[in-house]
Amino acid sequence: MKQFGAFIKKEFYHILRDKRTMLILLVMPVIQIILFGFAISTEVRNAKIAVFDPSKDAVTLRLKEQLQASPYFSVTEELSDYRQINDIFKEGKINLVIVFSENFAENLFPYRRGCRSTCCRRHRTQSGVHIGRLCLKHTQHFFTGMDGTI
Repeated sequence: MKQFGAFIKKEFYHILRDKRTMLILLVMPVIQIILFGFAISTEVRNAKIAVFDPSKDAVTLRLKEQLQASPYFSVTEELSDYRQINDIFKEGKINLVIVFSENFAENLFPYRRGCRSTCCRRHRTQSGVHIGRLCLKHTQHFFTGMDGTI
């Protein structure tokens, strides 16, 4: 243990003696914090989503309009078949798919059970996973904030 303590003491002497090393140790982290504070944003804007809507009722149409009006989402695809979901993810055109249940409006208002839209997300890159998680949080917030005034 004495050898380790002597090693630490020696390295501190070398670091404190060299002005360039002190500059790197103290100034570089401050520069990085300032730079990354302005350059990195976790806010999701215009996430490309697809919608699979077998019910096509007034409620789901209104929800799609609200999604399109949101600055967070951009409805780019309307899927007509459930089997298209995997293909569209593989092509990389979208970040999220919202799947409405059949008879969505009938199930929504009496017991609010119909608000079980399934959000599917699959991504290859780490940033894609992050975008998918943020999109999922935004859509969950979107649907939980709904009341009977659709």
